[in-house]
Amino acid sequence: MKRYRLAVCKGMDCKANGSDAVFAAAKEELAQRGAVSQCEAYRGGCYGFCHMGPNVVIREDTGR
Repeated sequence: MKRYRLAVCKGMDCKANGSDAVFAAAKEELAQRGAVSQCEAYRGGCYGFCHMGPNVVIREDTGR
């Protein structure tokens, strides 16, 4: 089965714009849908789009 990685930025600007709540909601939603085995949620670094935050990136986990 395909696995995905969902990263929520933990940079200062994103945190100020609510990334902690976005991360908590994403983890809760994955758990409620039973999708934890298909998608890992974690806190990522800055993606360079601070003015658009909080930023979320979803990538297919290719095992690299």
